[in-house]
Amino acid sequence: MNAEQMDINERNEIIKAIQFALKMENDGKEYYLSAVKKSSSELGRELFLKLSSDEEDHRKKFEEIFQEINQKHSWPDVHLTSAREEVKTIFSRKAKIVTIEESAFVKEFKAIDQALDMEDQSRKFYQEQVQKTRFLAGKEFYQALVGEEQGHYLALTDYREYLEDPADWYTAKEHHSLDGV
Repeated sequence: MNAEQMDINERNEIIKAIQFALKMENDGKEYYLSAVKKSSSELGRELFLKLSSDEEDHRKKFEEIFQEINQKHSWPDVHLTSAREEVKTIFSRKAKIVTIEESAFVKEFKAIDQALDMEDQSRKFYQEQVQKTRFLAGKEFYQALVGEEQGHYLALTDYREYLEDPADWYTAKEHHSLDGV
């Protein structure tokens, strides 16, 4: 635990940031659960479900931090368990040439684009928090979140590229050549 105490103004600023983060993570979770129900792709449903789970994990960590700061007035030593590799493997396990109705693509792309915007805003917010906090544990935690949100953004981008052209995606990501070499 970080024994360095925070003053009341600093604590209030950190609590405001945590409350904002809690809302952001909860909104993200709810958005992804909604996207799961609306997705026309098994791959999309699994990706959105995993992202929802990650947002819930982030929310739980913020709850822990919030409790610690309120009780002990110091930043706790809380770490994230990175789930970035799990998100990456969703594609390698589930990806196949997709058959989605043309009208469903529009909804899927809209869901992806909105999710990309949310992840980008989250990443920017956490990057700001890295700069604002003087607590090493806080900096490390927020930096881990920056990485998580960037991983989510890349997974969503990957999914979008996959839907746009599955054959090209396989060639680029799986490094298969067409001439058998």
